[in-house]
Amino acid sequence: MNRACLWILAGFVTLSGGAWANPAAEFPELPSPSYRVHADAKGRVFAPLAHPVYLLLSTSPKGDAAAVFQSKPTKLPETPVLLKAGANVLKNHAVGVQEFVVHADGTPPRTKPVFRNTTVYRRANRWFIGQGAVFALEGTDTASGLGQTWAALAGQPFQLADTLQLDLRQDRRFRMQYYSVDQVGNPESPRIVDFEVDVTPPQTVLRFEGPHHESSVASKGVLVLEAEDAGAGVKELLYQLDNGTLKRYQRPLRADSMASGKHTLQFYSRDRVNNTEARHTTTFYHDTTPPDLQIVAEAGVFKYDGVVYISDQTRIRLDTRDAAAGVESVSFRVDEGKVGPYQQPFLAPPNSGLHWIHGDTVDRVGNRRHHRLKLYTDGTPPTTDFRIEGPLYWSGNTVIINRDSQVILTATDLESRVKTLWVCLDDKDCVPYQVPITIAETGPHRLQFYAEDHVGNREATRSLAIVVDNSPWATSMVSKVGGKARKRWVLSEDHGLMGAAGLEFFLRISADEAGEQDSYLLAIPPAEQGPQPLVFARNKPGTLKLSLSRMAKHFRVNIDGDAPVTKPRLSSARHYTRGGVTYFGEGAALTLIAQEPQLGFQSGVDQLLYSLNDSGFVRYTAPIDLFFLERQYQVRYYAVDRVGNAEPTKTLQFEVDLTPPRTNHEVQQPFFGNTLSPKSRISLASADGLSGVKEVRYQFGEENPRRYQRALTGSVLQALPEGVHEFRYFATDRVGNRELPHTLEFTLDKTPPAVALSVFGKQHKSPEGKFFVAKSTRFRLAAQELRTEVDEIRYRIGEGAWQQYRKPFGLPEKAGRHRVSYDATDKVGNRSKWQDSTVFLDLTPPETSHRFEGKQYRYEGTLFLNSQTRIYLHSADPGSGVGQVFYRFGTSTVQPYSTPITQPTMGAHVLRYFAVDQVGNGETPTHVEFFVDSTPPELSIQGIPPEVRQGKRRILRSGSHIQLEVRDAHSGVQEVAYSINGKPFRLYRRAIQAVPQDGVVTLEVYADDWVNNHVERRVQFVVE
Repeated sequence: MNRACLWILAGFVTLSGGAWANPAAEFPELPSPSYRVHADAKGRVFAPLAHPVYLLLSTSPKGDAAAVFQSKPTKLPETPVLLKAGANVLKNHAVGVQEFVVHADGTPPRTKPVFRNTTVYRRANRWFIGQGAVFALEGTDTASGLGQTWAALAGQPFQLADTLQLDLRQDRRFRMQYYSVDQVGNPESPRIVDFEVDVTPPQTVLRFEGPHHESSVASKGVLVLEAEDAGAGVKELLYQLDNGTLKRYQRPLRADSMASGKHTLQFYSRDRVNNTEARHTTTFYHDTTPPDLQIVAEAGVFKYDGVVYISDQTRIRLDTRDAAAGVESVSFRVDEGKVGPYQQPFLAPPNSGLHWIHGDTVDRVGNRRHHRLKLYTDGTPPTTDFRIEGPLYWSGNTVIINRDSQVILTATDLESRVKTLWVCLDDKDCVPYQVPITIAETGPHRLQFYAEDHVGNREATRSLAIVVDNSPWATSMVSKVGGKARKRWVLSEDHGLMGAAGLEFFLRISADEAGEQDSYLLAIPPAEQGPQPLVFARNKPGTLKLSLSRMAKHFRVNIDGDAPVTKPRLSSARHYTRGGVTYFGEGAALTLIAQEPQLGFQSGVDQLLYSLNDSGFVRYTAPIDLFFLERQYQVRYYAVDRVGNAEPTKTLQFEVDLTPPRTNHEVQQPFFGNTLSPKSRISLASADGLSGVKEVRYQFGEENPRRYQRALTGSVLQALPEGVHEFRYFATDRVGNRELPHTLEFTLDKTPPAVALSVFGKQHKSPEGKFFVAKSTRFRLAAQELRTEVDEIRYRIGEGAWQQYRKPFGLPEKAGRHRVSYDATDKVGNRSKWQDSTVFLDLTPPETSHRFEGKQYRYEGTLFLNSQTRIYLHSADPGSGVGQVFYRFGTSTVQPYSTPITQPTMGAHVLRYFAVDQVGNGETPTHVEFFVDSTPPELSIQGIPPEVRQGKRRILRSGSHIQLEVRDAHSGVQEVAYSINGKPFRLYRRAIQAVPQDGVVTLEVYADDWVNNHVERRVQFVVE
């Protein structure tokens, strides 16, 4: 029995023309698909779906005498059979009900590249592989099974994938097209894979930005690490500062976050396929220290109470050095003058008074130091004065003293102060004055003296002529006739014969009244011893009785036995007795009054004699007014009556004081130059070597003089208004000598300095009035003083101890509220009322997040966006508030964020963003990676069997199918739909059967990728 065999053959085993559009010109044309029927190991028969197969009837299994089934006569030699997807059953009723199952396979295989033994990184559609990589193409097919996998490198022909040999040991880029065919000839859409072998590590460089010089960087500078990798790209950049931990580099390293001084930085990079470069080590200096600047006065310098005094011949020198970056420039300014470059030492300002020398120096990284030196130019020498305590007299310009007198020297200099007071006696060398001077040696002397101040100003030498007289106050030198008047007998018309008591007399007898005859002395017996004188011993009238022969005769003799008494009287001058010595002032006159005693007979005053200072006795005729020299005076005097009775010599001893006191003032701290405050003290010291000081008076301006009792301070000075005052003072001694007023002109300063707090650096005042600062913010205090200078500025933070302000300071590193208190004191002790400022220290950076609005799609770890997707950034800060949000794509310039971001550029992108608050706290940048897909899918339409083109006409055979090939190289195809002859769109699942309408098939097709990139095509086929 002959059996007929049914053969199923795949038609069009070889087709002319390509089945797919060549996706890349650098690849060879794909071979035409070869469809076939395949029986697997289980006996299942598979035939290609949507491709014509033919039924052949044969009398042998070998296909001998085969005939093709035809349904009806056609133009074609045979009629194909189209199978439906899945199992197609052919029944044989000859032997029961036997079924032949043919599986129609229309699903091509799926192939993917695989990289083993290495790190793989994918960026967009490019793969990067590291060292030791093994490459393979793995294909799968769920129906008839995998047939063959083909691959072709750009510019080379296709070959079986397992015969492809790739050198993956060095950096190289590969572009490969690959596909697989199943056992019935279904080819998958060819795919392209771009991959790159990257075995080279990144290269990292360090550069300084901001103020820097060579390896020195200022606080405002940053260290920027930049890593480049030509392959997979940098995955991470790691650094280690000094002995710290290894950290991931995310943003420039701020120098102000490091300690000042030398640092060691190690750094290296690793790419995305784990190629790691060798560590770099570099040393740099964080130079926060400005150059040292010293303003030096070279000579004639004296420092007192914080002020440097100099002479007008002093030279000023600016010394500067910088051990790190080096000095760039030095400039200076005197007072409010112009700033000029410093080149060599210069002379001090010539005008006496306070001056400021300002110096500025800048190093090569911009650290600036300003230094100023307060100098007081003192061009005035001291003034020296003297006073004498103890006995003294002036004779012209010569002062007469004794060994007990003291010469006291005082020198005054209210500027640089007295350094040395020199004194020279006679021809001896000058020596420093230390104690009051006494001179013991009698005779003339010459005292010279002068003073020098601390900056070398010397006053002119002054000279004082001195005579030392050590003779006693009372003298024994008496005129030989003084006090020795001879007693005598006097015949007065009024009183007759008068004589002094005790005055001897003798009686003589003569015969002649005129005495022309001889006369004889009458002796009283016994006369052995010669004639004895007669005397009247009592101070009363005496009687001389003669007994004659006839009568007794009495003779009356008036006897005066008492001497006159003289009384002195000084008039027309003040006088004062001190220590047993009487002092008289100017205009003294001495009146002598001599009188006889009232008892007994008095003959009357004959003459009054006096002697002045050991001169001879002269007759007193009028008041004595010869006391016009200042000295000691001794007046001796006595009176003699008519009969020669002389009173004992009397002595009147006194001093004439014609010299007023000498008064000095002393200003005691605080004072500054001639500026005083209510806390200053003005002391007056007065001396008078003769009668002594009676009182010292003073006055301010034109007010009535007041009596000085104690040092002037406190309420006395407080009662005066601020400004310039004239203080006058003088002293009066006990005999009315008044010195000429001395004048001290001074300025009274009662106003303390005005202190201002300035904030430098990051700061922000919130709408609620809170004042926020950063850790790096510095507070500067400046005080202004109109009359003197600022002596001290103090501050404290919170309830801490007061500190002297020397340079700008920061807050303790503790977030939150802080109170800064401050005040200032001037050079004369005026202290300002302390002030408070409240600030808030913000140490916390903002936190920023992102969100996408618009189409987005994630596949195999890659986020795809389209060019219209908006990126929103949102930031919040609980402290000072968000200042600004920044972002950048890749390595582009950082930009401020204000409106939603879009990225129109096709390709892979890295968005980095961060925020900075109002005081500069910046958060660590955050990044997000995505791929912008702005290209729609690639769409190709072809007929199966292929159409025939006649000009613009595309002709299909009746019964042909239309196949759509859609490819998207990035996010992938989401949807493909078609419409035939205006009917509703349907999703494309399999080949479309061309059903003509009036011989024409109008096909509309669109395709969308996963981020809504859209493509449309409209094609017409003519079906014959």
